[in-house]
Amino acid sequence: MMELKDPDLLCQACFIKDQWIEADSKKTVGVTNPATGEILGTVPFCGADETRRAIDAANESLSAWRSKTAAERSTILRRWNDLLMENQEDLALLMTAEQGKPLAESRQPVFLNGLPRKPNGFTVMSSPRPLRPSAWW
Repeated sequence: MMELKDPDLLCQACFIKDQWIEADSKKTVGVTNPATGEILGTVPFCGADETRRAIDAANESLSAWRSKTAAERSTILRRWNDLLMENQEDLALLMTAEQGKPLAESRQPVFLNGLPRKPNGFTVMSSPRPLRPSAWW
């Protein structure tokens, strides 16, 4: 089993409308390391009802997000990026174990770090080198 600095990052629930939930049916599905066959954990086996609640919650949140200024959104996204960077190694270990890709590739999706800040939001620049599509998910 992998050793994470922050074991709370291995979450085995679904986040819907500000809370972590299990499936209504209580069913789960195992998440397997494709390289070893080891079961890493489980996730809720959600169905149509949970999916509808997640879609409704996302739609409700959209109006609040739209009402934020670009600077407010930038602050939120920057904080999210900071959290990703603080936990980059653990997240890369999780992605490698779950997806079976090399650790170096698992580190690549964290791409906002070091982008220039503008008062009205982020400027997203193209990569200096082409990335393989697998590096983005």
